[in-house]
Amino acid sequence: MERTIDSIYGKITYDLVYKNNKNMYARIKNGRIVVTASPFFPVNKVDQFVISNYLKLSNTIKSISVQSFNEFDKVMLLGQTYQIVYTDKKAYIEDRYIYLDGVDPRRSLQDFYMRQAQIYFMKRVNYFTDTFSYFPKPIVKLRYMRTMFGNCYFRQNIIKLNPILMKYDSKVIDSVIVHELCHFLVPNHSKDFYNHVYAIMPDYKLQRQKLRKERGIL
Repeated sequence: MERTIDSIYGKITYDLVYKNNKNMYARIKNGRIVVTASPFFPVNKVDQFVISNYLKLSNTIKSISVQSFNEFDKVMLLGQTYQIVYTDKKAYIEDRYIYLDGVDPRRSLQDFYMRQAQIYFMKRVNYFTDTFSYFPKPIVKLRYMRTMFGNCYFRQNIIKLNPILMKYDSKVIDSVIVHELCHFLVPNHSKDFYNHVYAIMPDYKLQRQKLRKERGIL
């Protein structure tokens, strides 16, 4: 339902969508303000919500138009597609939506991936080091890198992983983790190195092919 209201900023037009939500949410879709609210919310309360958040929403529209809107219309998490909802809170996930700070969605998404990676990467690293006892227990560091998804510093017992990997499904992430862990056994890319990799992950080549189109850019 389209609504046009008067405000100190002039006339504001937005789309109102009723759903059984506990809270009201605003997002930008195709350059328009879309508010999702419970049908039990009085319309004047929804109008006030839009007015009170209008400056942030209008700035979001401007920033998205510069960054390319489609980039933030939907995002990936562990191989699944999620719809973006813009909010004024710290990024979080709920159902099939990922809520990002509308003022700086790029930074908000980076922070979100970082927080998710801190938990998920450690879980997977621990799985492989527990399952294959010949691996050491490395220090895991996270860093956004432009040209690499992972790196191993075998002398310091450190592996670095790129949080952008959270976009991909679990097998793709595992392929990077296995690759870096195997460098503790063979610190180069020799045939011996890949023998260790394929012994753990027979479909390693297939998973790595999914990464060749990107190089950790966010």
